Amino acid sequence: MERTMRIAQSDKYEGNDWWSWAVWIEATADELKNIEAVTYTLHPTFADPVRRVTDRRSKFKLKEAGWGGFTIYARLAMKTGKKRNLKRELTLYYPEGEEAESVTISVNDAKQPDPSQHIETLQRAIQDAAPDATVAPETANETAAGQLKVQLTGPSLYSIAKGIQGWLSGNPEASLNFHKGEIVASNVTASNVLNTLTNLKA
Repeated sequence: MERTMRIAQSDKYEGNDWWSWAVWIEATADELKNIEAVTYTLHPTFADPVRRVTDRRSKFKLKEAGWGGFTIYARLAMKTGKKRNLKRELTLYYPEGEEAESVTISVNDAKQPDPSQHIETLQRAIQDAAPDATVAPETANETAAGQLKVQLTGPSLYSIAKGIQGWLSGNPEASLNFHKGEIVASNVTASNVLNTLTNLKA
């Protein structure tokens, strides 16, 4: 039956927040015979996000590498002339014992005298967009009040950025500072969240 078709994946952690991965069409032999080509659409940050695969013997496998999970779309061109659309969340995992890097976020807003108020809503926005993300108020010392610590895991980085971007869009008077070790990115706004986080991971 056609409904058994799905996008399958494999992934291998290569170190330094980088994975090699592959996706293909999992289906019965008869279903695969009826597929002419598969066009995959990747995240727009890929240099060539639309890929057409015609190799039926490999189950239309596409191999790639990167540091973030995202939704992959597949458009199947059938020999009958019909089209079939599939999608899958590419999920990447750290091996046991691997540590993800963290970034500390502080809020700039002259109109909000209590920064912890912003931290609570920002934390909620990140967790709503990236439920698997590790995010908590910074409690290392008293000067850290009003700061948030977020693990920059490759698999959920796009979602983390989306949550932060959404919060900044709802608080246009605010901007953020990102701290990673000695590196500081100041006055980050909704328009440059993803680029800033990507550069901090590099």
